[in-house]
Amino acid sequence: KNRWFLVQTNDDHWLPPRDERRNAANALMNTTCSPNTISNQEIMSVLSSHPPLNRGTIYTTVMSSSTGEYSSVIQRYDGGEESASSSSSSSSTSESTSSTLSGGEVTEKG
Repeated sequence: KNRWFLVQTNDDHWLPPRDERRNAANALMNTTCSPNTISNQEIMSVLSSHPPLNRGTIYTTVMSSSTGEYSSVIQRYDGGEESASSSSSSSSTSESTSSTLSGGEVTEKG
């Protein structure tokens, strides 16, 4: 597979998934995102929609190997059945931390 992204859930990626999150996130990334125009915020939006975001989600992290930046969000899914193609995160509450890795140091933002 020629992918520019990796979706990681609590499953081993070489084994069949135990739930729908990984397949849904891969499908959403393939249909709504392009490696030339994507932002970390857009990826977070995909991962913050149902079914990638579900009752089993505790946190979501987006990392960029090219910039060294990552963003982690603590999320709680309230069980609303929003469409998987929705970019709304209205069914979750969240706290966000954004950081940049440089020379072994972590710089917190926001």
